[in-house]
Amino acid sequence: MDRIYSKVDNLMTKTNAFVSVSILFNNRSIVSINKNNPFRAASVIKVPIMMEAFRQHRDGLLNLDDPHPIHPPETVGGAGVIHYLSGQKNYTLRQLIELMIIVSDNTAANLVLKAVGMESVNSLMKQLDCQDSALERFFMDHSAIEKGFENRTTAQDMMTCLQAINEPHPLFTKEDQMTMKQILHNQQFKDMLGSFTSSKEIEIFHKTGELEGAQHDVGVFEYRSEIVYAAVLTDELLKNQDGRELIASVGQLVVDHLLDD
Repeated sequence: MDRIYSKVDNLMTKTNAFVSVSILFNNRSIVSINKNNPFRAASVIKVPIMMEAFRQHRDGLLNLDDPHPIHPPETVGGAGVIHYLSGQKNYTLRQLIELMIIVSDNTAANLVLKAVGMESVNSLMKQLDCQDSALERFFMDHSAIEKGFENRTTAQDMMTCLQAINEPHPLFTKEDQMTMKQILHNQQFKDMLGSFTSSKEIEIFHKTGELEGAQHDVGVFEYRSEIVYAAVLTDELLKNQDGRELIASVGQLVVDHLLDD
């Protein structure tokens, strides 16, 4: 176990960026570096938004299969595809959740967040004991950013969210957990934690996040009967590519650890 910690620590000594890493192997902490330090959340905060949508669906407060038309003023730029599409746009909330996660669509994320309510997501995170995470603004809301509002999270809080999706939890049905895992499994941005999961026996369920100077990836690795949770958050990067390479290196260490165990 000390080997992977030493290798991760060695990676961190080679960067001047602000980095947090938390890794659990079969629910035992094997790497814990700055895990409670808050970071700009970027798109990894879309994970608890998805969770709150499924929780409300379970409680009959929201129907994920209702059609949801998208009006031009609701589209925003940044990550995603909706703002590039022409013609009338009409999706179900379930499809918007899928777009929010698998291609990190910001328009979809804002619509889902509007449907579930920002305070409801914050309340869910408190219920999950994610005490250092908060949503303060919608995605691509530059006016809110200029006023000092920012979404934030920690590696530890993201691990808590992943565990609530992957393990029995009173807030979520088994069926909804399996659906959320499948959505995470369909992630299209695979150049970080998932870069080295070439073995067909290793599956990864994860969500990435990116802002200028910040790169994140949080996910669950499954290999036979082994489970690894990993969260890597970076900020104050001189180049975003440096963050992607660092996170990919951590992902490789996780895969090597699984295959060598």
